[in-house]
Amino acid sequence: MGVPQPWASRNPNPGKFGVSFEAIEKLYQQYGEKIGLEGKARKEILISLINQGWIRLRRYREYWKVNLNDLNTTNKQYLKKWAIMIMRGDHGFKESDKWIDIVIDQPDKETLILETEYLRN
Repeated sequence: MGVPQPWASRNPNPGKFGVSFEAIEKLYQQYGEKIGLEGKARKEILISLINQGWIRLRRYREYWKVNLNDLNTTNKQYLKKWAIMIMRGDHGFKESDKWIDIVIDQPDKETLILETEYLRN
């Protein structure tokens, strides 16, 4: 499952996401920001990727944040697989809190809060 990291500054291949490094650089210049800064350019890039169907997952201290364009059947299945993988410790990360909140954020919709264990079932 491909999920962008703070990729504008760390991803050696932004083309994987349908974006050229030159386009990223231009957008950061447009906002007068340094590449990798968590500012307006990065927000615009993330919103664009989410609108294209990418899912962003980020672990905060007490919850996971999921940004996606629509919690449709396909995306629910992706999230279920992801929850199973992190609980098993696949790909180098194991979530130790099976009841940790997952905050699901979709454009123009109410934010949902689920628990990891809920997604697994």
